[in-house]
Amino acid sequence: MTMKKQLLLLVVILLPLVAWSETVEIDGIYYSYHPKTKLAEVVSGDNPYSGDILGIREVITVNNEDYAVTAIGESAFALNNINTISLPSSIRTIDEKAFYYSSVSSIIIPNGVRYIRKDAFSGCKQLENIELPESVEIIEQNVFSQCTQLKSITIPNRVKTIDRYSFMGCINLEEVVLPIGLEIIKEGAFNNCAFESIEIPNSVVYIYGNSFATFCGAFSECKNLKEIILPEEITFVDTNTFYGCINLKTVYIPTLVTNIYASAFEKCENLTDVYCFAENIPSTYNNVFKDAYIEFATLHVRETSIELYKEALPWNNFKSIEKIDIPKHSLKYIVDNEEYVSYEVEEGLTISPEPEPKKEGYSFSGWFGLPQRMPTNDVIVNGYFTAASKCASPIIHYENGQLKFTCATEGAEFITDITDTDIKRHYESTISLTATYCISVYATKSGYDNSEVTTATLCWIDKEPTSEDITDGVAQIPSKAVLIQSEGGFLKVEGIDEGTQVLVYTPDGKQAGSAVCRNGAALVGTSIRPGNTAIVKIGEKSVKVIMK
Repeated sequence: MTMKKQLLLLVVILLPLVAWSETVEIDGIYYSYHPKTKLAEVVSGDNPYSGDILGIREVITVNNEDYAVTAIGESAFALNNINTISLPSSIRTIDEKAFYYSSVSSIIIPNGVRYIRKDAFSGCKQLENIELPESVEIIEQNVFSQCTQLKSITIPNRVKTIDRYSFMGCINLEEVVLPIGLEIIKEGAFNNCAFESIEIPNSVVYIYGNSFATFCGAFSECKNLKEIILPEEITFVDTNTFYGCINLKTVYIPTLVTNIYASAFEKCENLTDVYCFAENIPSTYNNVFKDAYIEFATLHVRETSIELYKEALPWNNFKSIEKIDIPKHSLKYIVDNEEYVSYEVEEGLTISPEPEPKKEGYSFSGWFGLPQRMPTNDVIVNGYFTAASKCASPIIHYENGQLKFTCATEGAEFITDITDTDIKRHYESTISLTATYCISVYATKSGYDNSEVTTATLCWIDKEPTSEDITDGVAQIPSKAVLIQSEGGFLKVEGIDEGTQVLVYTPDGKQAGSAVCRNGAALVGTSIRPGNTAIVKIGEKSVKVIMK
């Protein structure tokens, strides 16, 4: 195929992808509509928008076809000189840069809008207030960055993430309400905002910083911020998170924090009190408090950790290290409605559970109601004993060169001992090898008593004694494995040929039973009592077995 034909084919393939969207102007508003989906969105047109925008329709009709208007399209009002705008209730998405650096000062966003894409209102320097409906689920990066007149914002409850740089440079943003259920605040989200305080819900698990090059942490350069209480689930304070918060005076670092990264509180020059509730000293960069003048500040820690902090950088640079008065509450363990043990624990400390009690013949339920960390109230933990079920005794099999164990108790594990009667010290000039293994196994499972021990004897008998030969210096004796088990006065012999006779004797040579192999096994009843030795003779092979 020639290059010209290839290009022609490519054009033919692409045509259906671009031919389905068309634009129409209705009462000064431009709409892009899609015949296949029957949806439309507001878009930019040949003439820029200006003044008040009040006539956006919920449905447009083109060629007798109706199209629902569900989006404000990408860059629809970007850079336009508009004042106020009212969006219809049909809108579900405000797309990228929809109002980017426009002069909009007032906007009504209807309930039903779910997505506000990145840069949607970035640079709207006349926008003072905006009310986000509860339907909003996603606020993407830079959405309100550089909205220098924005004074307050309430984030809807469905929002889980405040994306990067969402409110960066909102230098007059004095009030922010974050939702219960918020999980992540990304880097630069509130960089250079004006609020004096912000309540971060305990549902937040990550607050991100940024690189040394940008110094743009989640709350960096919030110059009016005076106090910050980090949420309980935070495990680290990221790089530059509070860099340049020059009026930050009080910081509360929660129990789970294990790392504080570089420049987290750098240039917080009015810092006076840091409360660190961490059980162990967090791993900390030495420049965490650079230019924060901590030599004039007080560090408050748990009493049991004071001496450790006095020996660790940069913590020992604080003017003084004092104990935090942390309330203690009762932690009581109850077993079968009786007190087992009780003591007091400081709020926030990780609780190491008491060892589970033991009672012969009973299983312990485990501890119920034990929190991971000590809450702000007394705690009662319960446990109880129940009569233990016993694992079923295992059954021993020998197949294809492998021992196999089965048990009627589902999920049981097997603990096995195998001794080799061949392995013993001899002093005679001739050694007779018995090739006999004594096997004992029991079944075990959590919450169950161990089963009774099952025993068996595994040995090998010659298949053809007369066929012994020497090959390369090695005796060749064809043999087969035989498994012998005893239970309740009976001996079961498996692995022998049909019709093979099995004889049982007492140690003094008296015959105590006999049987012939049928269907792969011989079952021999004997009068030998449990605990006594039986001599089992299979062909020329004699094996000692302890009766069970």
